Amino acid sequence: LRYPHESSEVAVLFPSCTTVVIPVPVSITSTVTPFFFALSTMFAIAARDLLTRFVDASVSSTVVSFQGFASLVVAGSLLLVLIPGEVTSVSSPQALMIFGGVVFGVMGYYGIVVAMRVGDASAVTPFRYSRLLFSILAGMVMFDERPDVMTMAGATLIIGSGLYTFLRERRLARSNGMVAV
Repeated sequence: LRYPHESSEVAVLFPSCTTVVIPVPVSITSTVTPFFFALSTMFAIAARDLLTRFVDASVSSTVVSFQGFASLVVAGSLLLVLIPGEVTSVSSPQALMIFGGVVFGVMGYYGIVVAMRVGDASAVTPFRYSRLLFSILAGMVMFDERPDVMTMAGATLIIGSGLYTFLRERRLARSNGMVAV
């Protein structure tokens, strides 16, 4: 996005920031907890994306990815302490699913870091919204979850604002002669 912001950018930015909490079901412990997690996650991801672009080119994307993904160990440890409940051992099938999640998560995280380092943020970001769709589909297939109306409304607003931003930036780049038609 360019600075200063156009009115259309602000019009898209506001709903995309506020709708991040719409898809969060109120089920962890209270209304405040899911709101806090969603909002802090949104800010952390935005900060990571912005800071990734400023990392010196001599630092490999593997190092940046490892350090970022390793922060999940700290976050997971904090959640174990903060969220009430009993810690139980995992079965072999669960361990295999966790291992698969870590392997594919690391590969995806590395891809995001590389894309944010070499690509234009307005071009990369809409593709990142696809994980929202895959998360909903994975929840439906693997956990027999069915998204409610608020989840679908929030997902629609988030994806719609991202696609609008992508198309608007592309149109502006074409009008400036920066993108081949």
